[in-house]
Amino acid sequence: MKKNYPKSRIAIIVLITCTILFFLKQSGNNLIGNTSSQNKQHSILPSDKLIYTRHAKCRMDCRHISEAEIKEVIIEGHINEKKSNPNHKPYPTIAIEDYTKTNKNLRIVFAKCEDGVTKVVTCIELDKEFNCNCN
Repeated sequence: MKKNYPKSRIAIIVLITCTILFFLKQSGNNLIGNTSSQNKQHSILPSDKLIYTRHAKCRMDCRHISEAEIKEVIIEGHINEKKSNPNHKPYPTIAIEDYTKTNKNLRIVFAKCEDGVTKVVTCIELDKEFNCNCN
């Protein structure tokens, strides 16, 4: 036996379905944006020469952040567009964030220099305060 639905009920169902599809598409665009940022990260920071500035070494020391954790964030992390500065002079800076296997929430700021050199400018543990005397 076939049910007869009023046209208004069908219109509501179509409207709800369209609304759900719209929000799913928007979520998908955000996910795609994150994925492209992650891909951009790997093209920006390939395994070229990595140099630690004096400031970065000081921050790593006082915040107990290892080179292995820095490299883990490079590989696994995502670019924080708000903390990155592609117009920074003399070199653009890229901020990459991630939780490490040691459960530290890190932000590492890199400068992409010439000749395939990438400098670690600074590193921050986002969930913890440290008293560092770095210049």
